[in-house]
Amino acid sequence: MKFIKKIALGAAMALTVATSALASPVNVGGVVWDPDSPLDFSSASVSMRQLIAADGSLSGFGIISTINANPQSVFCPGCQLTFTFSGYTPIGTATLPTSPGQVINYTGGVVTVYVNHDNSTFVSETDASTYIASQFGFGQTFLVLDGHQIGTSTTTFIGTVNGLTQISGLTGIGVLDVVGGIAASNFDTNTTDDGSDLGFSASFTHLLSPDARDAVGTGNFDGNTIPEPASLALFGLALLGVGAVRRRKA
Repeated sequence: MKFIKKIALGAAMALTVATSALASPVNVGGVVWDPDSPLDFSSASVSMRQLIAADGSLSGFGIISTINANPQSVFCPGCQLTFTFSGYTPIGTATLPTSPGQVINYTGGVVTVYVNHDNSTFVSETDASTYIASQFGFGQTFLVLDGHQIGTSTTTFIGTVNGLTQISGLTGIGVLDVVGGIAASNFDTNTTDDGSDLGFSASFTHLLSPDARDAVGTGNFDGNTIPEPASLALFGLALLGVGAVRRRKA
């Protein structure tokens, strides 16, 4: 009877720790989100800028505006989460957007996310047309992501030119692998499309140049995350405690 009570107590402790680990929001570098949210990790950027070089390669920068539908004041109080991307190189002979419906595949790509606590270097949250490269890259490196090659291909990002008779915008979708940053252990899950860690989509509907090589728009990062490793370790210790009780009885 005492053994059964010990097992029940150990199981209750493990359940309590597990519930605490899963229900508690994660805070990494001041960025807060709940891995147990129905959205898990879903971030939106309502202000980002993309530049297309003469060789067709993509680069740009933006600010993360919401995480799991929460505004910056909730997910990053007193700080700002920004990102840059570069190194997306077109595959094939069609390197520049020229006509509606055109699809351009890209390979490579690096996305870096920064958490910045210096409000003197914060960027505008609304007017991406004013963004320049020197405004970005401030703060601590939150995540470093490489373009994930889809299946057996080298494609990491697929872009589409929008419009009916003339170019009205650009959209794209790609996948990413975590390779660094202070939040790497939370995002390195291999659980999204094709075994990647995060999905990335963008839509540029406001063109700042006639040939669509300079445009502003919106984007999203989506994926699954895990609780802080420390919380998982506590859960593991609780389970080990249950096992220890069983071994002593045996």
